Amino acid sequence: MGATDHLLCPAAKAMELFDERWTLLVVRELVLGSKRFNELRRQLPEVSPSVLSKRLHRLAITGIVRKSMVDGDVHYVLTEAGRDLRPVVEALGAWGARWLESTDDASARS
Repeated sequence: MGATDHLLCPAAKAMELFDERWTLLVVRELVLGSKRFNELRRQLPEVSPSVLSKRLHRLAITGIVRKSMVDGDVHYVLTEAGRDLRPVVEALGAWGARWLESTDDASARS
């Protein structure tokens, strides 16, 4: 792969979106079901409201999330493209559980 080929690589393009801190965790929460903004804030307490708003906006622009009105409240829901990320989120979680939790345990014992 040449120096500029990575710019055309679909994985590199996807990583441009998901390398922003908290973005994948926002998607993970929405994989579990639609949420209002304050529900997302409670599930992700480390994320400031302004950062959460920016991540949701970027996910909406890229077609992964959309706003939906439910009983007069704005809910954030995954689009078809967002729902296609479910196996990615699940696989990443399974990988982390297998390889990183054991690393944390080993570090704690050293």
